[in-house]
Amino acid sequence: MTPTPSPSPVPADAVLDERARQLARPVDAARSDAAEGPWSVTFGVAGTRCALSTAHVLEVIRLATPAPLPGAPPAMVGVATLRGAVLPVADLGSLLGTSPVAAVAGALALVVGEAGPEVILAVNDVLDVGPEPASPLSPLPPAGPLAPTAVCRGVRADGVIVLDGAALLADPRLSPGAARAAEGPATFDRRNA
Repeated sequence: MTPTPSPSPVPADAVLDERARQLARPVDAARSDAAEGPWSVTFGVAGTRCALSTAHVLEVIRLATPAPLPGAPPAMVGVATLRGAVLPVADLGSLLGTSPVAAVAGALALVVGEAGPEVILAVNDVLDVGPEPASPLSPLPPAGPLAPTAVCRGVRADGVIVLDGAALLADPRLSPGAARAAEGPATFDRRNA
């Protein structure tokens, strides 16, 4: 019996080089293959569906137990570490004026920032990551689940409230020192020292 010749194998180096090229593509290039335009993360906060651009959502994590932060604003539930960095943890529900989100160990949270992680936002659930719909946003209704604020850009046709990442990051309630700043400068009385 004569053995049948096997097809010439593709050189392993060529296969590995192609895989490396695919994995080395910038994230934006990979996204543009799937859809044109910006992407967003859609998530739930106190029964309300919201979205935030992936330009500001760096990752979705399971929250570690936040350490309390005395004197912080009510929406600021504490601080947590993320790969060695200490970040403030905020309850997005309280920040948006809805029911509080339980910022406990194991809860879902969004790591948000511009150039790097700046704050961790506790959310109820993450529903989708995908291209933002091309339809224009409508203004928030005055009697809706969220009051119109600077952090709310508008409502998509599917009813999802789109948040403004830059305005959210600039919100003074996300600063751990905001409560103390509102109280005024600290004073020192030598008699009590």
